[in-house]
Amino acid sequence: MLTDGVAYEVTVELSDRHRDRFESWFSNVVLDWTTQPDVRSFQAFRGVDDDGERLRLVFTFEDETAWERFVQRSAHRERMAHLESVSAAVSTALWAPGAVSLTDDGPAIVRAADSATRESLENGDPTPIGPEL
Repeated sequence: MLTDGVAYEVTVELSDRHRDRFESWFSNVVLDWTTQPDVRSFQAFRGVDDDGERLRLVFTFEDETAWERFVQRSAHRERMAHLESVSAAVSTALWAPGAVSLTDDGPAIVRAADSATRESLENGDPTPIGPEL
C-alpha cells in the first residue's frame, strides 16, 4: 500500500505476435530500468482479463518531481517506445495516496494529508486529487 509519495503504473496488454520478443527484451532491461535514480520501489503484476493477458509495472517515487525526472530520462522514453512496439496496448497512470473526506462540502476523496497539508485539512480546506498529477 502506498502511504506517501506517488505510484506510476505502466499497464501492458501483451501481443501474442510479439510475446517472445517482449519476454527476451524485458528480462534484459528490467534490472537497469528499475534501479534508475529516484525509483523507490518496483513491483510487477501479471493477470488475465476479458481482453487477454496484461502486465502491470508499478514504480514508486518520493514525490511528483522525482517521477517527472524519471519519465523525462531518455532511457525511460526508449523503453516505453519499445514496449509500445511489442504490445497490443500500453497505458500509464500516476497515483497519489488519497483519504476519504467525512464532510459533505467538498470532494469525497482528497489528497492524503502529509505534514504540510494536515493542518489545512483539519481546518476544513481539502486539497482534491486533481489534474496537477
